[in-house]
Amino acid sequence: AADPDLFSTLNVYAAVCSRSGRNKEALEAMNLAMGAAEELFGLKSAAVATQLFHTSLIYLRSARGSKEPKELLDQATAQLQQCLSIRSEMHGLESEEVAATAQLLGSVSF
Repeated sequence: AADPDLFSTLNVYAAVCSRSGRNKEALEAMNLAMGAAEELFGLKSAAVATQLFHTSLIYLRSARGSKEPKELLDQATAQLQQCLSIRSEMHGLESEEVAATAQLLGSVSF
């Protein structure tokens, strides 16, 4: 069973890594936290949508410093599309959560 404390710790660790420019480590921690979120809250939960959103931000940060950003941008897009799907289903198309996700997804396209 997933441990809620480990879930929280992994997210804090990922944030510290990302802010320190250690995006690869941050993504590893986020992926572990994603598995915990899915187990703790379900595949289509607000927690999983939030994990997807924040993971996409790390992919975007990684793309900024990359010589070949396309794969990282594709990963960010995939994460955001999944997040958008969950948030649309949970909150409706007119929600603030959907708007924020759609806005970030649109910015990735440019």
